[in-house]
Amino acid sequence: MLKLVWTPGAAAAPDAAAYRQATDTISATYGNSNATARIPRTSPAADLNALTPVIQAWLAARSVPNAAVKLMLHGYDYDPRHVGDPAYDPFTLIYGYPGDNALNPRLSWLPLVEECNDLGTRRQETAIAFAWVSTGSLAEYATAGWSESYEYACVDLSVLAAKALAALLRALATEGVAVDVLAHSLGTRLFTKAVAALGLDDAMLNNVVLLDGAEFSVDTAATFAGRQCNVVNVTNEVDAVLTTGAEQLGDPSRTPGTVPSCSLGRYGLGTIASWTAPAVYPPNWVDVSLDRRDLQAWFKSNGGYSLTPTASDGVHPEGQMNHWACYTEVGNRAWLTDLLWKPGLNGGALAKVAGLPRGVLGDPQPVFAGVGIPTSTPMTMAARMAYQRGAGLGVGG
Repeated sequence: MLKLVWTPGAAAAPDAAAYRQATDTISATYGNSNATARIPRTSPAADLNALTPVIQAWLAARSVPNAAVKLMLHGYDYDPRHVGDPAYDPFTLIYGYPGDNALNPRLSWLPLVEECNDLGTRRQETAIAFAWVSTGSLAEYATAGWSESYEYACVDLSVLAAKALAALLRALATEGVAVDVLAHSLGTRLFTKAVAALGLDDAMLNNVVLLDGAEFSVDTAATFAGRQCNVVNVTNEVDAVLTTGAEQLGDPSRTPGTVPSCSLGRYGLGTIASWTAPAVYPPNWVDVSLDRRDLQAWFKSNGGYSLTPTASDGVHPEGQMNHWACYTEVGNRAWLTDLLWKPGLNGGALAKVAGLPRGVLGDPQPVFAGVGIPTSTPMTMAARMAYQRGAGLGVGG
């Protein structure tokens, strides 16, 4: 496994000198090789040339060299600066080998990307683990002008880390490598911001699987309109983390319950019929709602998959909120593995299946196409403090 670790420089509001003068870093590790690249905040794009030897060494060692690499993007509340701490370090959790430190295989993504089996054995080189600081201490988020860490992660950290992620995707394209992506929760926002940074240069993207996305639907619609990459976006109406967290806390300028606050993991991109010119629905995108019984029945009849939106046990300590069931439930894991590895089971193929129940239930559905990304997000210390005092105004919709 190739390990990438992104860490931020100084925490501050973007209008502060400390923010503009800060330098973020990204390190690459494979075996005994490692390198670090520095990313000045003032640079419009990240230069990862310092990481090239490590990336090339890993690519040369891949077990399935002709397959797309599997890029893993975790969500909120991880901090790889706390090496070995099971409360924060993703390499002891979602990127950990089953069995190491008694890690339950259902909490690890490595069997999904076939980096190993459920026992943590049969190890091979298939995946890139992108670890990023997706939380902050009280001192960090307060210095950036926020009242809690999720705002800091959603508005500031995800965008800064996306600069590094976009550079990584370009580096892999330069090496002639296709990329499959597995992203969960706030990792979907990280990915969307990286895709936006790529502009039209996204040909390296092969198959993308987005799980219970904490990205906003309007941002995703604006970024993916007309794009050709294969995307399976997994939604879940009974995901309590998205309902009470992502849609309430991420960006204080987006009034809860309005269109700009809707999360990708609950609403998807809306109905295809709601996409009218000039907006172009991405042709190889499909929203798959785990909480739809007709959808569950369809996949049971077409592949024998047993999909569920809810946690059946307490394998995840907060499993009752159903935010992690998408990858902890055994039936879902079998399906995800096939989405990442089985030829023909991807967004483009599923989008062309006439009988597949698509999208989320409920009528009417919000319209996200053409809305655009709100420009009201507070990006100065004064604006952020105004929201803390209750003087900020949310956007409508």
